[in-house]
Amino acid sequence: MCRSTTNITHIEAVSNCYSFPLITNCMYNILVPIDTNESRASLQVDAILDLPVDPDDIEVTLLHVFESEVPDTIWIAGGYSDEIEEELDDPPLPSAIEHAHKKLADAGISSSVEGRSGDPAEEILSVAEEIDCDSIFMGARRQSPIGKVIFGNVAQAVL
Repeated sequence: MCRSTTNITHIEAVSNCYSFPLITNCMYNILVPIDTNESRASLQVDAILDLPVDPDDIEVTLLHVFESEVPDTIWIAGGYSDEIEEELDDPPLPSAIEHAHKKLADAGISSSVEGRSGDPAEEILSVAEEIDCDSIFMGARRQSPIGKVIFGNVAQAVL
């Protein structure tokens, strides 16, 4: 696979979807971090579909990061059942991932799905490095400047 050693060349806002592309010579390897919002996931996929590249030259990894492994309320209630333990070991991915996967498949673009647990920004950067991605297509929530300071912003942290 061809790879360029060029760093991020620009950040492009596409309908509230931010793309962080790198220059490549032959194949786009794209990471798409997706939360639980289907409309935001759809915008992220639309941005990929708008690329002037043959669908056969695009590989997409859809990523969902679970922020916590064990909710505190379960421990307060005195532990958890075997059923909850199974769900914690293999949590269900949000429907936004399935929606994005199907939309990409319908367009003839291959995609794989990955679920991780931990800090979203750290996991996104970790997976980006592991798969040697060329671009990260992130959806961004609209927040006030004060909201960004108080609650943070995953897209901002990834930058």
